[in-house]
Parts: sequence; structure tokens; C-alpha cells
Amino acid sequence: MSYFEWNSDYSLGLPEIDSQHRQLVAILNALHRGVTDGAARPVLARIVSDLVSYTKIHMEAEEDLMRRLNYPEQAAHHAEHVVLLEHLEEVERQLASGGRPGRLPALDALAAMLPKHMLETDQRYGQYVRRKRPDDIGGQALQ
Repeated sequence: MSYFEWNSDYSLGLPEIDSQHRQLVAILNALHRGVTDGAARPVLARIVSDLVSYTKIHMEAEEDLMRRLNYPEQAAHHAEHVVLLEHLEEVERQLASGGRPGRLPALDALAAMLPKHMLETDQRYGQYVRRKRPDDIGGQALQ
């Protein structure tokens, strides 16, 4: 069983964003697997680095679309992104500072926050985008 089990409830109906979310979940699950399997610190550091990098790319894509569509909850959504990214960067710091790889509390905090963010905050954003740009949902037009 995965650490974070993806299911259709997390889907926004925005193919590009949904694909990014699935990729983020896959990287998060790979990190958790590495931690629980006792992977070497350099392996975990690479996974965390990938997760931080991909998360930033994803958040920039979401926030760019929010700006272009004048999403009214953009500031609050951005604030949640900041907190999620802080947790990710804390995982990176815990690992770099010699914290025991089998025990990364910031990873658990992130895993607790992410489903709520996707099921609530992202769902509101997805509904807004689908109402505002119904012809653009099919893919590249969202970019």
C-alpha cells in the first residue's frame, strides 16, 4: 500500500494539473518508501530534491493560471502553497542535518496536509477554472 493513495476524489478535471498531482504523489510515495526501507541518505536527498523541484514547478503552473483567470482565492491558495513548500524544505533540512532518515516528522506533516489541500483548496480552484475556461480544459491551452 502507498503512503498517499491516489484516487479519483483528488482529480480536478484539469488533465495537466491532475497529471502533475499524480506525479507529486508518486515522488512522495517514493520518498516514503525510501525512508521506510532504509535507503542511503544520498538516495533520499535526491528524491527530496526532485520533490522540491517538481513541487515548485507545479505551484508556479497553478499560480500562473490563477493569475491569468483572476482567481479570487489566489492569495489564500498561494499561502497554503507556501506552507506546503516550507514543510518540504524542512524535510530537506532534516535530512541534510543528519536527522535519522527513518524519522522525518516534516514528511508526516506534509503527508497530512497535502490530501486536505487537494480535496478542498485545489477542488475549489478546479471548479473555478472549469467554469471560467471550459474550452481550455483539454490540455495545452491551460499552459
